[in-house]
Amino acid sequence: MVGSKMTVKHLSKRARTTILIRDEYTCQKCRFEDKYARDLEVHHIKPSIYGGSNGDNNLITLCVLCHKYAPNDPLKFGKYKESECDGQLATLLELIEKFKNEKKDLWEKAVKEHQLK
Repeated sequence: MVGSKMTVKHLSKRARTTILIRDEYTCQKCRFEDKYARDLEVHHIKPSIYGGSNGDNNLITLCVLCHKYAPNDPLKFGKYKESECDGQLATLLELIEKFKNEKKDLWEKAVKEHQLK
């Protein structure tokens, strides 16, 4: 945003470690385990730039891939977290569903041409 300052509340190393331990060094989306936490990140369910806190109840462990595709909306995040696939696939499926609903005629044409279901 031009002309405005967004404040990001940085997470301390101690807070990050606390969440990683709580979540047993496991991505809470795809269940990827990484005992050295090289490919794990701590995600704000409600982003700090939107007023989310660094409290334990607003933080969750995600692998790099799941974190990359995690939505910033807390309500969408709940649905995203509960889907049975990794972050990239969950996002792709959501986009396909959106396309099917918003461009029904194009979707039906593609299904017919490529014999999709």
